[in-house]
Parts: sequence; C-alpha cells; structure tokens
Amino acid sequence: MTNGPPEWVEEVKAAFRKSTGGKEWRSVRSSRDLVVSAEQKYVKQAVDMLIGQRAQVFIGNGFSSLSGIVTMFRMANKIPAQQNRLL
Repeated sequence: MTNGPPEWVEEVKAAFRKSTGGKEWRSVRSSRDLVVSAEQKYVKQAVDMLIGQRAQVFIGNGFSSLSGIVTMFRMANKIPAQQNRLL
C-alpha cells in the first residue's frame, strides 16, 4: 500500500524482485495496481488497511494516522510487535 509516485513504486518492486537471492516472488504489487470502479473507489483505503493488517511485515510512517491504525489492528490480532516497522 502506498501513495508514492508510480516511478518510485516501480523501483521498489524491482528491488524486491532483485533481492530474492535466487528465489522468485510469487507477486509484487502495490495499491497503485488496484483497479476499481467508480463505486469501489470509496473503499480503497479500507482495502489498503486490510492489506497492511495481513502483511508479513508492515512498514509504516510514524506520523501517519493510517499507519497507526493498521499497527493497532495488528497488535489487537496478536501479530508480534517485531513485525511492525514505523519509520
């Protein structure tokens, strides 16, 4: 999940693919890849939050209310604190 510029998102995806050490990522996607209808656009943030809650590791911004809420939900769901990174 990101609101970063598309060029930056592509660089991050390429870095993930490159860093696999010979293993293949099944998929590298961002919320920018999400195609929604006019009706669905109003729930995109909720989808982002669900993705963040279910991620193996969540990397967020310590000043973001969205990151804070996602971290709170992850803690409520007993996900170890070490799997949350707030920068």
